[in-house]
Amino acid sequence: MHYVMDTTINGSNDKLASTSALFKMAYQLSSDKNKLHDYAVAFIIPVVVSSLFFGIAFCLFIIFPDKETLIFLIPVPIILLFLLVAFLGILSSFNFQRKLSYDEIIIQGFKLLFPFLWLALLNVFIILFGLCLLIIPGIFWGIRFSLSIGILAFEGQKGFKALTRSKALTQHHFFYLLLNYGACGAVTLVILLAVLLIFPGDTHTILNFARIFIIIFSAIFASAFYYNLFNQLSSRYQLAAGESSSEAEDPESKTWNSQNLRP
Repeated sequence: MHYVMDTTINGSNDKLASTSALFKMAYQLSSDKNKLHDYAVAFIIPVVVSSLFFGIAFCLFIIFPDKETLIFLIPVPIILLFLLVAFLGILSSFNFQRKLSYDEIIIQGFKLLFPFLWLALLNVFIILFGLCLLIIPGIFWGIRFSLSIGILAFEGQKGFKALTRSKALTQHHFFYLLLNYGACGAVTLVILLAVLLIFPGDTHTILNFARIFIIIFSAIFASAFYYNLFNQLSSRYQLAAGESSSEAEDPESKTWNSQNLRP
């Protein structure tokens, strides 16, 4: 397995990709026919798991009808956990030179799960603290530390190291990130609203499958957009700071490849 990071920035050394270019790259990456099947299966697995757990919940409901709320709430965190694993696995798979199978994607997701939960807890604490300070600091810090998840998935740095690295990568790029996060969020939201309007919940089973597929593709597309956005700022930072040469000289500065991705 090989760790790969594209060090080109929109064809030059000094310009970041435009929002439209990021959308184009995200579509190309997320719609790769050789990988899309495994991405979809990685997300479908939680759907299958959820069906099994809800089936068990239904059987328990028959036995314990007075515990309905508790019984049907139990599968929810398990389903969300599997969806999170699929998301993390797909996100990290974008950084591999070779195609990962769906089981390898799931394994990658489980490897990242607990470091992600710790990092997410740190982010939530920082953002909530900032929101208490007249809201604006929370938004600012949320953007500044937003690449920490990518740093965990693509570079293997965890916890406070990932937050520090994110702060460095996002320096002077607050509005660039705000614009692109807003654009990606708006497009994803429009797609999801359109799906709910076109395929209401009481439609035919085939249409329900179509709705699930569109939602899955939207999640994969958003992940690909985030990956390309991370690449832009990481490459820009490397070019500006000469990070590649310094890492080669520092034996303690190891990549995700040397630590975790050996065959």
